Amino acid sequence: MAHLVTDPIRRSPGDLLLVVLLAGISPAFLIAISIAEPYAGQAMTLPASEVIWFAEAFLIGTLAMMPLSGTLITKFGFVAVMRIALAGSLLAGAGIMAFDLLFMLPTQDPLLVLMLLAGIFSAPLAPAAQAFAVATHSAEQRGRAMALWGGGRFAGFLATAVLAGPLIAVLGWSLPILVGAAMVLPCLVLLRQPSHLPLDGSLALDLAGLALLLLALVPLLMVLNLVSLFSGEQGHLALIAMLALSLVFGGLFVRHAIRQSDPIVSLHPLRHRDFCIATTVAFVVALVTTGQFSILMVGEVARVSSDWLSWRTTAGGVAQILGVIAGGYLVRPMIARPAACVALIVTGLGLASFNLYGTSVDLATISATRALMGFGLGLTVPLLAAFAYSGLGEADTPAACSLFGFAGMMGTGIGVAALGGEFAEALALSGDTLTAYRVVFWTQAIVVVALIPLLWMLRLHDLRPSGR
Repeated sequence: MAHLVTDPIRRSPGDLLLVVLLAGISPAFLIAISIAEPYAGQAMTLPASEVIWFAEAFLIGTLAMMPLSGTLITKFGFVAVMRIALAGSLLAGAGIMAFDLLFMLPTQDPLLVLMLLAGIFSAPLAPAAQAFAVATHSAEQRGRAMALWGGGRFAGFLATAVLAGPLIAVLGWSLPILVGAAMVLPCLVLLRQPSHLPLDGSLALDLAGLALLLLALVPLLMVLNLVSLFSGEQGHLALIAMLALSLVFGGLFVRHAIRQSDPIVSLHPLRHRDFCIATTVAFVVALVTTGQFSILMVGEVARVSSDWLSWRTTAGGVAQILGVIAGGYLVRPMIARPAACVALIVTGLGLASFNLYGTSVDLATISATRALMGFGLGLTVPLLAAFAYSGLGEADTPAACSLFGFAGMMGTGIGVAALGGEFAEALALSGDTLTAYRVVFWTQAIVVVALIPLLWMLRLHDLRPSGR
């Protein structure tokens, strides 16, 4: 049973900086690896089919570890887990850069292992930052805390996206990882154990639950990240078999977790109606707001320059940060629901505006449309998070943050696969690339706006003082 401390909440400016930095490290690593992929392929003369494994390895590691983050923090303490995660992220990043600068091996297998380790070690950082933000802010300040966390995630993404081009051009494909690595060192200095995060007296781990969870996740992650390999009749049968395997083991894991008093992943937050609704909305929003297709469209159809793509990314990132800040001030009992609905409408309008793209498009159009979608998406982050954690007890916070973060990451992975399948089908029917992209954009916009009735069911509560 978790032991709670009921001292008044205390925080310092260093705590606020810690939330921002921890939230930004994993996105910084991911965008650095994604941007570096084509340049790494050129340097090592690898085909695109092999290069895409770099980011996939990072994502597999992240998704496999993220659900466990809450349990690890509860059992071993926030500081201990963060020290290991930060040190591991730093070493994995250094290893990737060393592999690039001292490349002498005839295979990229060690690099894939390093990418996987970078994902595993950085996975707990974002949910831990969210749990720390919740633990160091009162219920009335929850919106500001979530805005801080969301701003950190988008800032890590934006800083790496802006600096990646010059770093690659001057120093090599792996150097954008320096942006994430630079955030690690001050985090190690700023770490402290917040009194309002629970500590469990038992260090025993539910190994049976861990085995079932991995058996459920691994087939699913392979399907999501390697969906293009499952072609033809045999491929489809293999796809169905792996999904069925994941479903069976997932059911066994849920059954096991419900029966266990101390499961490897606590499902207790799922008993709370508002947490389930907010997490479902966050999952679907992540599923349909992946920016991959708009980037491919302006690059493949409109054939804009890399400089224009950089300006577009910057405009979207800045708008997301502004949206997060605005959303934090809108977490109020009377206006949170209407504000969240407006956020979804703005996001939907931004996604629909991607249909303005054609075979030729100007910089103002691609920047303004991305900024509109980014501002709406930024608005949703603190609002959905505040709804998700409103009414949860302190003992549920680490597990809730892990599940909420995992839902978003899984939604992005499923979204890329699902929307990719819709794009391929639309392309086969129409024979026109531009038409296929527009089908995807309309689907994204309609699904986001269709979430409004579900969102209207949410309510804000004060944080309950009890642990359960």
